[in-house]
Amino acid sequence: MQSEARPIYNFKFNGGRDNVYSFGTKNSIEYDVRFKPTTDYVSLDELWRDDFYEIVIEVIAAPDPTYIPADRAILSTIVAIITDFFAVHKRVILYICDDSDSREQARKRKFDNWYKRFGSVLYQKYDLPTVSDHSERFFASIFFRRDNPNRLAVIDAFDRLAMGDK
Repeated sequence: MQSEARPIYNFKFNGGRDNVYSFGTKNSIEYDVRFKPTTDYVSLDELWRDDFYEIVIEVIAAPDPTYIPADRAILSTIVAIITDFFAVHKRVILYICDDSDSREQARKRKFDNWYKRFGSVLYQKYDLPTVSDHSERFFASIFFRRDNPNRLAVIDAFDRLAMGDK
């Protein structure tokens, strides 16, 4: 994933159980990007279970939390962080666009845009159109390196999850 000569912010790997990365923007907005290990969506017999993570991109601090200005360097920075996280292992990442603030379509659009521009050469993405969890609705995708030896098992497991199985 190349940043196509786009500027990126300096980021720091803080580590911890959730593999936290952090960075700040020119607009004094602080972000955390977490890669949380999760086994909630994967059955116990999956060999790749320990390489399954949920990515969470969170605004930690902002001068005005109700207004986050557009900033192209944020995307490039998140791409660099994802690249760094994938550099070591053949991991599988789950991305969920929740509906708790009615912005799930915008999140999905941004994620799909990232993938088209930066990820399709090295990574494979598999979408689940809509998942319903009681009253909330959200979009979900998984992505992984194309050379992941478990890619077919991952897709199969994700299909089972979509049908309500684990």
